[in-house]
Order: sequence, then structure tokens, then C-alpha cells
Amino acid sequence: MTDRAVLLWIHGGGWRARSEEDGTALAPLGLRVVPATYRFVAEAHWPAQLDDVRAAARAARAAAGGLPLLVGGDSAGAMLALHLGLR
Repeated sequence: MTDRAVLLWIHGGGWRARSEEDGTALAPLGLRVVPATYRFVAEAHWPAQLDDVRAAARAARAAAGGLPLLVGGDSAGAMLALHLGLR
């Protein structure tokens, strides 16, 4: 299947851990899933997490080869995806 878009997937985990959901269930829809990670709250204070995700989004866009970039996540990852979209 040809990739239709790139999906930057931001994991959840309550800002303290990494959940098992990785977005790969969406790959059969033609999405190239690229994982994003961020520092947990024990490692760094806000907005370090958003800075990490912004860097991941820039890298994913650069590697997308002209495909649209989508951003999604679950739990804390969804919150970061929303913040990324708002900026």
C-alpha cells in the first residue's frame, strides 16, 4: 500500500510513563506512523515536553517527502498533539 500521509504519533502515559498504544493500528489506512517521544515530568518541566514534540514534528515533516503530516496521540500524547496544532 502506498503511504497517503505521515502520522506523528505521540504516546500517552500520564506524563510519567509510556503507554503501549503506538498508533500502528492506523497504518493499514495508508499512514506512515512515526513515533514521537518526550521527556517525562520527572525529567523536565513544561514546556520541555512540547519542545520535544515540536522537534519531532519538524523532523517528521522533513522526512515526509511531500506527504501531508498528521499528528495524533492518546492521553497526554493527545494533549501534546493539541498544543502542537494550536501553535
